[in-house]
This record gives sequence, C-alpha cells and structure tokens, in this order.
Amino acid sequence: DLVNRIKLMEPKEVLIYGKEKDKAITRLFEKERILFSQSDDSLLNRQSDCRILVELDGGLLKAVKIIINYIETLQKRHIVLIREPIRLDSETYLYLDETCQRNLEIFYNTLDNKKYGSLFWAIDRTGSSMGSRMLRRWLQYPLVNIIEIKKRYDAVEELRNDTIRLSELAKLIQGITDIERLSSKIGYRHANPKDLIALKNSIEPIEKIKKMTSQM
Repeated sequence: DLVNRIKLMEPKEVLIYGKEKDKAITRLFEKERILFSQSDDSLLNRQSDCRILVELDGGLLKAVKIIINYIETLQKRHIVLIREPIRLDSETYLYLDETCQRNLEIFYNTLDNKKYGSLFWAIDRTGSSMGSRMLRRWLQYPLVNIIEIKKRYDAVEELRNDTIRLSELAKLIQGITDIERLSSKIGYRHANPKDLIALKNSIEPIEKIKKMTSQM
C-alpha cells in the first residue's frame, strides 16, 4: 500500500528521514525502482529562510523543512519559490492505486499504454499548460467531500450556461504562458528578457480573470 501511494504521486525522488535505514523499505524501493535518499537530523536542525515554513507546524513543518534543506544542499543555493504543500488524506481525496488507474484508463490506454484513448485525453480541452496539470491532479486525486464536489459542479454548470463569459475567459487564459515554469526560471536566475516579457503579459489578465470568476 505504501509503494502504491508513493507511485500515485509520481515523485522524482523520495527522501527517507531517520537515523537508521529501514532495510525493508529500501529493499522495496529498490525492487520498484523508486529513487530514494536518506536524511538525518543535520537537515532538520539547519536553518532555512524559506517563507513557507512560517505558515507550517508539527510534522508537516518537519517534513517540508527537511526537503527544503535537502534541495538547498544539492543545488548550493537558497530556495526562493515553492508552492504551498498539500496534505493528501482519505477524508479529502479518493485513493486510486496504480492498478485502478490503469484498468480505468484514466491517463493511459491499456492497449499500448499511451495517452490517446484515455479519459484524460478525452476531456482535456484546457487552454493552458497550468490548466492541463490542474485537470490531471483533479483526476489523480478525486474529491470525496460532497460539498466540495457540488461547488465544482456548480461552477462548471454556471460557465456552461454563460457562453459569453466562457468565451472571454478562454481567450484570456489562452494568452497566458506557463507562469509556474517562468517563475521557477526567474527564481533560479535562468530567465532571459523574453521570459520576463512573457511573464508580464501573462500577469496582466489575471485580475480580470479573478473578477470574472469571483462570484462562481
């Protein structure tokens, strides 16, 4: 069950915290070809200037702090941009293991394991890379809270019934480049003037989009 939950998140690497290596877990990760690294108290005790840590506490604070310090150690630089961590639990999201996702052909078909013919392929009509990633997360972690599900359905229905606003939103979103990727490039000083102009042009319509969707 642990391996299935980890594989569901599709991590690039798993960081194991503990003074002693859990041989059973490491053998399991090696068998499943999951990249992992070991951490210790040195990462937990090190100070970090990342602002997201101020908003966390308890076990979540410890986990995020270790991850941030681990990344900063590898990259030899401070992390200036990080998304707010999301807690995944059975009370909020429906757990679909790898076998279930494969049998339901959510992301890949069972014929040749490609995107074509999958549920994601069939419904992904998003107008931006960020929207496509969000849709994928929604399919990967379906909601179980009926109130939140109804809110999402109501918002979709409202847009479907307002074709003028829907068309205007689609045009605004299509003019937005991948802000998440651009922000990362700028944060790590890999951006060029073209990237900065693209970010400027992408930020301009955001306020209008927020106003158009604020009542949904």
